Amino acid sequence: MNRDTKLALIDHLGKLHKATPNLHNTSYRIFSLDLIAELLNQPSRPITEQENDGQDKEVMVGRKGLLDIIVGRCSDRAPTVRAKALQYLSQCAVSSDPDVINLVKQTLQEPLDKSANSNDTNNVGSMIRKRTCDEKVGVRKAALQVLESVIHLDLNNLHKPDLDMLHDRCMDPALSVRRQAMVSLTALLQEKPDDIVLQSLWLDGILPLVLDRETTAQEKCYCTIEEIILSKIVPLHRSIAEPHTLAWSLLQIVASPNGQEIRRYLQNACNYWSKQGKLNSTLIKSLSSHINSSNNKAAWLLLSLMATASVKIDHTIVLDKWKQYTSQKDCDAETLCWVLSVIGSVSDKLPENMVVSLTEELQRKLSGFNDTPDVIAAIIGTLCKLCRSQRQAKTMIDSWCADLLKSCEQTLSGVILEENQVSKVTDEVIVKNLFTVGEVAQLAPGRTTERLFLLVESMLISEASLSTPGTPQSIQKSQLSNTVKAHAFVTLGMLG
Repeated sequence: MNRDTKLALIDHLGKLHKATPNLHNTSYRIFSLDLIAELLNQPSRPITEQENDGQDKEVMVGRKGLLDIIVGRCSDRAPTVRAKALQYLSQCAVSSDPDVINLVKQTLQEPLDKSANSNDTNNVGSMIRKRTCDEKVGVRKAALQVLESVIHLDLNNLHKPDLDMLHDRCMDPALSVRRQAMVSLTALLQEKPDDIVLQSLWLDGILPLVLDRETTAQEKCYCTIEEIILSKIVPLHRSIAEPHTLAWSLLQIVASPNGQEIRRYLQNACNYWSKQGKLNSTLIKSLSSHINSSNNKAAWLLLSLMATASVKIDHTIVLDKWKQYTSQKDCDAETLCWVLSVIGSVSDKLPENMVVSLTEELQRKLSGFNDTPDVIAAIIGTLCKLCRSQRQAKTMIDSWCADLLKSCEQTLSGVILEENQVSKVTDEVIVKNLFTVGEVAQLAPGRTTERLFLLVESMLISEASLSTPGTPQSIQKSQLSNTVKAHAFVTLGMLG
């Protein structure tokens, strides 16, 4: 294109840009954006003194002026124009021309109103964020594309408000916007895999989409999680590359206390993958190699989710890892629950002598009352599965339930009926006994005694009742905490 033609075209673009934003001019404004995008793809040239016949002409000839037109149209009255302008702004932000990239970076910091104070916070960046909440679906989707491109310009300085925008759009009413938010967040995570904030936002934004009301969004979410997490699980000695470390970083977040809310979504994904036949023996072996490593907790979590999804797990691997893990002194309660869940899932594959051995081992753990209520519940659940895999299931369950209830009754009797015994037994031990009574009573209600019921009931006696003549002196001296009384109340309901 020669100089005269180019100047004439730029003059015409200037007129179109200044056209009043009525609906019948929409096609003109879109056409001008198409031409501007084409001009921005051409190399810029210096302006000679002969051509410099005014400040407006100087601005319009340069790429900066063309980029300003695109930015201005991002706030156009017509949604189609806004969406088109945002699309072209996104293209500029990912241009292969470094000059265009520098212009975009400069423009992002400028106020929208050039006549306003330079410190005006209403800049181009804030305009893009505003467009992500636009009333029109096409504009919101295009704004997310721009936001992703803008974030890519400076990955070393991620701004949480920008990431929050992408996260929030994962819950957008429009399917296309939710899908775009999913794509944008995933692309940023792959570019910046070591950013903890981005990892957490990705999990919190993407995983809930497995329950999306649209099937296509669900399938896209399953594929995304598979790409980022499941496909990157390899044997420990090969888990060195960045994509592999990212997968384990994400799983560790899910396995942490902060990940409790999103575990159910990963469970849904495991159920889906199980039906697709993607949770195979090779994957389980790779996962097992991470047990007793720095990824131990996350590995047991994923194994337990797979077990719940009815995945066939080699019981020899599970029992071998169980022996290694329980021999350690620093095994935490939550991981122990996941280990027990996996053991319960393979209970029907175990030989009878192994079931007897495990049952005795778990009974010893229960009778020691050294575990938290969560672990106690997990042990009881696993014991039931082990016993039900045998022919004399009911007899076995009744047997250890009776022994356990007898032990709890003796402990609670000592607390309630023996003088000064409360001070010798901690609230923690009392709570564990009460919790165990409630759990076991659900399995073998016929094994509970009236005496046990009265012992638990006596823990709820009010102070007024304690002063009633005829109340045993030992009970009058019992000073039980509100925590114990609360657990006694729950246990009494389970006994009733």
